[in-house]
Amino acid sequence: MVLGRWGQLADFWPRSGRHEAGCPQRPSPYPTDAPPPPHAAQASPHRLATSQLKWPPSCGHRAPTLRSYTTMTSPHLHPMLNVAIKAARAAGNLINRAALDIEAVRVSAKQTNDYVTEVDQAAEQAIIATLHEAYPDHGLWAEESGRREGKGRDRAFVWIIDPLDGTTNFIHGFPVYCVSIALQVHGKLEQAVIYDPTRNDLFTATRGRGAYLNERRIRVAKRTQLSDCLVSTGFPFRPGDSLSHFMQMLGEVMPKVRGVRRPGSAALDLAYVAAGFTDGFFETGLSPWDVAAGALLVTEAGGLVGNFSGEADFLEQRECLAANPRIYGQLVSLLHGHSRIAPPAPKPSPASPA
Repeated sequence: MVLGRWGQLADFWPRSGRHEAGCPQRPSPYPTDAPPPPHAAQASPHRLATSQLKWPPSCGHRAPTLRSYTTMTSPHLHPMLNVAIKAARAAGNLINRAALDIEAVRVSAKQTNDYVTEVDQAAEQAIIATLHEAYPDHGLWAEESGRREGKGRDRAFVWIIDPLDGTTNFIHGFPVYCVSIALQVHGKLEQAVIYDPTRNDLFTATRGRGAYLNERRIRVAKRTQLSDCLVSTGFPFRPGDSLSHFMQMLGEVMPKVRGVRRPGSAALDLAYVAAGFTDGFFETGLSPWDVAAGALLVTEAGGLVGNFSGEADFLEQRECLAANPRIYGQLVSLLHGHSRIAPPAPKPSPASPA
């Protein structure tokens, strides 16, 4: 398995500020197999052999308390969800290592304003390797490597993967991005993991068992009036996306709500709806890997997900709307006219007898 520069375990220590002469550099309060979030580093990292560090040093500094970012699984979770958590954390560790020196990351453009980095690719390889080790015959549907059919009796199992949702944010050091993994079985979403490596936030869901944030049960917000709501969205940015069409939608929604936010990661936007941090979400131009895991989180947290017409068919329709049930209906009333999905034709009335 090739994981690139960030796949190798290394002793990364962020440079500290001023320190006493003769005193060794204070090590990071994070273990070496799970690097700190990018905001924990003060400057570009450098390597320092652990054998060179002796704690407590003679200058009197106290040894730091370690926080574990290592993979943890639970016997109470579905086995497939445990594997997905392991894969998401492995990818998150690679992302955190790379975020310590973003300027060294190689970036290429898939198309105008749509970027892929070597970190996306390395994280995706780490996820696929972890999933393949446990379930070698499952299918894969990944953003960077495309679709791979499953084999034999496991053809119905498809892992939908976005290794780094929010790549543009990552490139700029803006700490809003995540790893998104979902499992679809016979066309239904069954397992979901969204992992935010900068905050060590782990969102999980299993169909019929609820949604969780760091092992705490989450529910969608209880607001019932659109005027009280905070709604998130995403701006069109690819060639062919209609900015004027989006501005019309935004013009419909913005005057009716308390506020609109555009964080830049659709998967996290959906996770935040599930957790009740925001009340609703709408966006166009999305791919299945952007919304699959987040959609299951929302429904398991008591919310609704669909297209702008209010129908449940959204995964491959490039438009997504999510909210709690009361707010969902109000958003549909504002956005249904902007749906690119034609409503079903009315059935003809039976002819009256002559």
